[in-house]
Amino acid sequence: MARIPIAHPFRNQFSSTAGNWKESTIGVIGKQFQLLASQYPELYLVSVYCIASMGYAFLLLFPVLVLISSYAVFKSLSSYQSLAIEQLLIQIFVLVISAVVTYSIIRLRTALPQNTVKRTRQPSSMLFELVDDYVCHYRSDKINRIVFTSDFELDIVKTPRWSIPIWSSTTLVIGIPILQCFSVTRFQCALARRIGQFSRRRKWKGNLLYQLRNIWSLYSENGDHPSFGYQPVCWFFSVFAAIYRIISAPVARAEELAADTCAMELFSDDDVLDLITVQMACHRYLEDECLPAMQKMQASLSLSADGIASGTVSLICKLIHSDRMVQWVAKAGTEESRLDDTLPSLAMRVQNIGHTQPWMRVNEPGSAASIYLADAG
Repeated sequence: MARIPIAHPFRNQFSSTAGNWKESTIGVIGKQFQLLASQYPELYLVSVYCIASMGYAFLLLFPVLVLISSYAVFKSLSSYQSLAIEQLLIQIFVLVISAVVTYSIIRLRTALPQNTVKRTRQPSSMLFELVDDYVCHYRSDKINRIVFTSDFELDIVKTPRWSIPIWSSTTLVIGIPILQCFSVTRFQCALARRIGQFSRRRKWKGNLLYQLRNIWSLYSENGDHPSFGYQPVCWFFSVFAAIYRIISAPVARAEELAADTCAMELFSDDDVLDLITVQMACHRYLEDECLPAMQKMQASLSLSADGIASGTVSLICKLIHSDRMVQWVAKAGTEESRLDDTLPSLAMRVQNIGHTQPWMRVNEPGSAASIYLADAG
């Protein structure tokens, strides 16, 4: 389930520091790759893998330069009879710079996702059991942490354990609006589709490329307070991460369709169709009406993340159980995916699971929070 950030502006397509030139350039690149994905999907996938490998290559560049320049300095000093001072100084300069950057990369530790809401209720043992059951069924990576946010999201976040993103910590991020507004079946289905998407058997089918969309962004986010020598890494990934996110958008949409298919291993097609319909209608409502209203309230009343989450929960729950839901389902059904959208359109998702029209259960009783959040104390 894609993330709708409640507590801060929605759909920041690019970094505010990127500049207009970068937005226009990345947009052109994204359109070309989207065209490639539609006409030659296999070639597109290979191209994205090649571009993704550039991130790894850049992180390994400086350690390799340390080895090469160290050897060059040693050879220059060994042949002192033909020693060229200018050449030696250049070699020493490259060695020092690459060593400093390498040291800053080795020291890098990306931040893990954190809870952004103050809870009076803890996750119940039933939630952990449900997660373990789904992980076992789909043969996914073990969930190391569960955190709660004020956003409308249910996601799995991979955080590199080391400076090179080879081994990762896995965090399940659950938005309180999802837990409190979705029925038990809808929440279970949403959780199953996300864990199924991260199955080990899907890693090389596109899921690794999907994971790297967030991972590469972490290397530029650490530039808020960069250590000495980290600036080149921050500069590179501030551009590279933005380019990668836009060219890998078709991969992300394909992954969301695959997640819907994974959910059908454990749930009926009616359950999955119900989830898709409610999710897409809520996304459209949040983006067009709810979020702008909440942002105005945040600016005027200085609401905390907890206050925003509480207000959002109330509005979404009212929407799901009101006649207005039909209006937002219809509106979501007419929307097409935009260039940077990670979610396919409602029509594409419905067709992907073998249906022609969206459908949802009316007055679905209960809330997942009543089962999966333990009572205080």
